[in-house]
Amino acid sequence: MLGNAKFSRLHPFACWISCMISIFSGSLLTAFLLGEPLLSVFKTSDQLYVATAVWYMVFYAPFDVGYYIVSILPVKCVLAVMKEVYRCKKINDGVVHASRLYPQGYLPILIVGTLKGVLCYSR
Repeated sequence: MLGNAKFSRLHPFACWISCMISIFSGSLLTAFLLGEPLLSVFKTSDQLYVATAVWYMVFYAPFDVGYYIVSILPVKCVLAVMKEVYRCKKINDGVVHASRLYPQGYLPILIVGTLKGVLCYSR
């Protein structure tokens, strides 16, 4: 049985695909639930480039330099604050998007906002 490090070295494309699916999972799930094309999640190439760069730093950066940079306390604090601000933005975007599609449907608005907030990385 292969470990994570061996699998990522032997199958880099499969590793990249699984990471992109998990990174963009909130947008993929809400696009599926709202009947939108699933590939429209990846139309913003800037987010895909950033996600690919982070993936590369996690799996292939020499001497685990990505881990050491992120483990510095001030960097970790800044990234945590940025993550929570981004989560608030994604919840707002999900609520606005669902309210345009379902102006009187409070349950779909709540579900889409929740999914975007819990699984927020894209869109």
